[in-house]
Amino acid sequence: MPLLSPVMAGSPDLFEAETGSANSLGEQPRSDLHRVQAGLGLLRPAALRGAMTKLHPREHTRSSPAPTSLRAISLCAAVCFSCATPQDSESLSAGDLVDTQGGSSSASANTTSPTVTGEASSTTSGTSGKTSVVTSGGTLLHDVGFEEDLGSSTPAGCGGKIDFLFVLSRHYLMHEVQDKLVKAFPAFINTIESEFADFDYHIMVVDGDERWGSESCNELCTPEGCEQIDDYPCSYVDKITPCDTTLGAGSVFPAGRYATNAPCPMSGSNRYLSSGEAGLNNAFACVARIGASGDDRVAEALVAAIDSSAVGQGGCNEGFLREDALLVVTVISGYDYDSAGTPEGWASAVVSAKAGDPNAVVMLSITDPACPPYDRVCQLAKTFPHHVVGHVLEDDYGSLFEETSLLVSSACEDLVPQ
Repeated sequence: MPLLSPVMAGSPDLFEAETGSANSLGEQPRSDLHRVQAGLGLLRPAALRGAMTKLHPREHTRSSPAPTSLRAISLCAAVCFSCATPQDSESLSAGDLVDTQGGSSSASANTTSPTVTGEASSTTSGTSGKTSVVTSGGTLLHDVGFEEDLGSSTPAGCGGKIDFLFVLSRHYLMHEVQDKLVKAFPAFINTIESEFADFDYHIMVVDGDERWGSESCNELCTPEGCEQIDDYPCSYVDKITPCDTTLGAGSVFPAGRYATNAPCPMSGSNRYLSSGEAGLNNAFACVARIGASGDDRVAEALVAAIDSSAVGQGGCNEGFLREDALLVVTVISGYDYDSAGTPEGWASAVVSAKAGDPNAVVMLSITDPACPPYDRVCQLAKTFPHHVVGHVLEDDYGSLFEETSLLVSSACEDLVPQ
């Protein structure tokens, strides 16, 4: 018997056999079975084309299939039933036809039994309106009903609800990179906002160092300031909170060389920006200029930022990560030699934070697109189906964020909220 190739084989004809011209469903011509299925509502070309589009999307927007629709599952189940051998099904008769609503239709003197030899036949339950089919091999096929019975096969999507996480290095000379990020941010957010009528964002910036500001200035500060950094906020040193010195906590008051060195204008008490933020671009510029007086442990900071201890009740980033939102991560750094762990371990932690769904994450890594073995941040990004990798030395990050915005739109559309 030739092997049937339904959805899994990616064939335009969900019921086409891989070899031979005769259909394996009772050795009858394939066109006869198609006529029966079309008449019973089992075969709808338009619906099937939609299912195939979801299961085989464009490669640049998805490298793993979208969630399988109930319609496709039902079609696969029908094909599996048809694979039964005549020996397995020889006891089937008209009296064995089962109503798909849960009742059974027994043969009686007033019931005309369908023919089960030579052609596929059907019978309809008088109470449910559903139909079952018996092929010439005695195989039972159930009509699963009409498309409206099953509901829409389209994923719910994120509905414009997106959590943006920017993970930045505080390593030497990274202030130039931060300036390019701040320049590209407004167009990036405006592009995404234009895609969604109800754009609902959380935006958080974290850095790769748990230390706040400059350790040397923290020790050498005087009422006159710090000689090493002219605008260093010495008056704030005694007001540092535990979250200011927690790896992965949102940035609210960057300090150090080339940093903002001032409290950022943010609405509310959260360590992230939310929808309706007044002066969003200015607020982002403040939290994103984290300076160049620290470490490059961005992978560790990423994992820490969305860990349940951070985003849960009482955590530094409480409420940032939402179950029904798409997570968009931008990592800008060097090669991150210092983070503990491996790209696979970090990726696993991120996926776990999104209820085990890697398609609920879009990754942008601005490091080295060549992805050498020692560029562990690039390797981390490439473990996700939706990812963009660019070079940290590019003059303008605008094109990278344009490409990312396309992925965001696609991933949001296909998201299945947890």
